Amino acid sequence: MTTEKQAVPKIYNLDELDTVSPCETPVEIELTDTRGNPIGVYVSVLGEFSTQVGNGLNKLINQSRLQDSLNAKANAEQKYKPIEEDIEFGRKSVAIRVAAWRNIAEPCTLDNVVKLLTKNPHFAEQINSTSKDLGKYLSKQ
Repeated sequence: MTTEKQAVPKIYNLDELDTVSPCETPVEIELTDTRGNPIGVYVSVLGEFSTQVGNGLNKLINQSRLQDSLNAKANAEQKYKPIEEDIEFGRKSVAIRVAAWRNIAEPCTLDNVVKLLTKNPHFAEQINSTSKDLGKYLSKQ
């Protein structure tokens, strides 16, 4: 008869099971050109589950739904939504993830980040993939 001790599972409290708090601390990345070469511009990116990103996405979605509702009430005939609105929504949904930047003369505002993404669409994937990579945020715990 073997008397092996079984490991007692760890009991967690709810504060230990938190992926939101680490996402509140931005991770800085250097943006690259279309060939993958660093360009000397740095952005601080919030994690996907940060409160600021969540609130920003909720606001964007609510604004879109409100506009759709107002359009439906104003017109008996439902008008289509132009693709440009979806593209702008996509840019803003990435822009809200940027908390700060370095080596850009203009201040880091939502409008300026959208302008940056409009002129450099390839930056959006770099920012978005960083925000979604929870390992970058959780490893700092």
